[in-house]
Amino acid sequence: MNNLFLVEPGREYQKSFENYILAYEKNNDINYLNMYKKGLGDFYGYL
Repeated sequence: MNNLFLVEPGREYQKSFENYILAYEKNNDINYLNMYKKGLGDFYGYL
């Protein structure tokens, strides 16, 4: 666990972020969907 680090959010992660949100939606994972769905409409504003 000594190799943990945080990565600053960036535009290069947009597609991956969107894929996760769509997977939450497909699996009816309402908790995560509600947390992150704002990023679908305005990813850059969400960052």
